[in-house]
Amino acid sequence: MNSDIPNYINDFISFNASTLKDIYEVGCENESEGLLMINCDVTNNDSDVYFTSEKRFIEMGKADFYNDIKTNIKEDQKDDMILYIMDKSLNKVFLLIVKK
Repeated sequence: MNSDIPNYINDFISFNASTLKDIYEVGCENESEGLLMINCDVTNNDSDVYFTSEKRFIEMGKADFYNDIKTNIKEDQKDDMILYIMDKSLNKVFLLIVKK
């Protein structure tokens, strides 16, 4: 896993890898592409995981945000799982690319 993010996020991703992959794949099947969004709060032992499609970002007026993320991903990683993690405990955001 990535050493730049807190261990509890790495642990969460490792422990839930199969479920995260399932959510991401179903989202991509239904919407063609998007991001797996994870809100976590280690202080309150809480997390929310959901898929947000490109179409939904456009509807929310956040097409530029989505396009910035997509254009900064290396070509050989475009088919991998994209995780946008909002850590409420640290008030930080992490963008991870995880092999499917």
